[in-house]
Amino acid sequence: MAVNAAAWLRHNKAVYFDNATSVRDYRVQLRGNRSVMLFGLYLVVLIGVAMVVYSNSATQGATEVVEIQRRLKDFYGIVMGLLGGIVSLIAPALTATTIIVERQRRSLDLVFSAPVSPKYFLVGKMMSSFRYTWMLLILSLPVTAACVVLGGASWGDVLTAYVLLSLQGLALTSIALLISTVALRPVSAVIWSYGASAIYLFVTFGLSASVMFRSFSGGPTSSEAPFYVDLNPFLVQSVTGTYTTIGSVQVPNWLLVIGFTGLVCKLCLLAAGTMLSPRPEVEIRSLRIHALIYAAALVMYITWGFAGSGSFGSTSKEYLGRYLFLFVSPLCIFMPFLSTFGVDGERRYWPNGTFSVRHILDGTPSGGLPFILSLIGVSSGAMAYGFWRGGGASPDGQFLTWTFFAITFWFAFWSVGRFAASMFVGLRAARTIQFASFILLVVLPVPFLSALGSGDVKNPIWTVYPLQPLFLDPRDGDPLAMTWSWIFLIGGLLVAVAAETRTRRKMNVLRNQYAGTLPDAT
Repeated sequence: MAVNAAAWLRHNKAVYFDNATSVRDYRVQLRGNRSVMLFGLYLVVLIGVAMVVYSNSATQGATEVVEIQRRLKDFYGIVMGLLGGIVSLIAPALTATTIIVERQRRSLDLVFSAPVSPKYFLVGKMMSSFRYTWMLLILSLPVTAACVVLGGASWGDVLTAYVLLSLQGLALTSIALLISTVALRPVSAVIWSYGASAIYLFVTFGLSASVMFRSFSGGPTSSEAPFYVDLNPFLVQSVTGTYTTIGSVQVPNWLLVIGFTGLVCKLCLLAAGTMLSPRPEVEIRSLRIHALIYAAALVMYITWGFAGSGSFGSTSKEYLGRYLFLFVSPLCIFMPFLSTFGVDGERRYWPNGTFSVRHILDGTPSGGLPFILSLIGVSSGAMAYGFWRGGGASPDGQFLTWTFFAITFWFAFWSVGRFAASMFVGLRAARTIQFASFILLVVLPVPFLSALGSGDVKNPIWTVYPLQPLFLDPRDGDPLAMTWSWIFLIGGLLVAVAAETRTRRKMNVLRNQYAGTLPDAT
């Protein structure tokens, strides 16, 4: 046991402190005058914007001490918001093309032919990109030091804000690194990385604003708040002093954000490792177990906190099921990988059946639907438990109705992916068709229906939209949700049966052609 622990420590020391990939990239990044010129331009822009903002505040002629102090705090807030924007722009851009460049150089096979694990390689790439974030923060110290000298903030506020900005930059870096392993071209990788970053920023801003709005509207004015208020880089100046009470101890939220960021990086590295590893069975199993545990813990934490603070409103039980659907909505990103199959890639992507609990953690096609149902199930159970513990009430039949709605909705889109794969157009093409169908049926109709129906979701024209029940009050939305659930279930079953029939027929033809080298489709 002691030998295994010592070997584990040596391995992780080599991964995080003696990483050859990180050292190599560091030397390449700082070679020549390009980095010096970019850092100099960054400082000129940052100092110039700070001088303009400060001059504008200083020339307004306020004489009261309170007003001057408020303006100095506003100046500090603008500077930190500017740094948050820089981190949000730079972190994805620096990381989005790292793996694609290596793939275009055809150096990945050479790297993995050596005794280098995907974790070692990916951590090195992440550290080399994340290093730039800290360089930018360190170079901005003269500007933030001026805020401290002028009285707009304290050194404790500045250091805490820097820790939060670096953690948020690390989360965006890990997300972009994952996308870099999936994308085929640098341009598409940058676009998708910025898209994923925009979603992250939008969600975290919404979670933070939901808590901060209550404070501004006469709600609680203490610094106690859930840790997720500290996850948005544009709001760090407002949340540096927040804490969460665990038992009787006031834990600073930035400590909890460290743990949350570590979990995000863990998931992204595992997912990226499944794309790069020649034998990713261990990474896939670990990724799916982590996803189930983290989803349940996060949903329970958020629901518990919201229910305890009354954030769900006076009709919280009626709308709880809608929150469940929103919590599992990121499945739209992963559904193409969970529902499709193909014989043009690695053997683990070949069809091996429709539904098998035995394959729920190994990443093969038959385990996709069981994993989807498990993820929705654990999220539903965690939400019900968190709401009961936080609000003292247990969800009723309406919550079960919306759980059924979420299950059938994602089952229908899973069947669409299976049907796209059954055409045997290739694994990547099947994934593209599956994702495009979601955009076509769920996203694109919204602006057209809003224009035709004047934005009124009760307009009869909205009845063709499958997510209309989400926007209606419970009296009208719950019965309609049940109706749509049966439509999803019956339609999904028909499409899935058609897909499996086509798959069996095609696999029999291929099996005859290749003399039994293909797996059984059952």
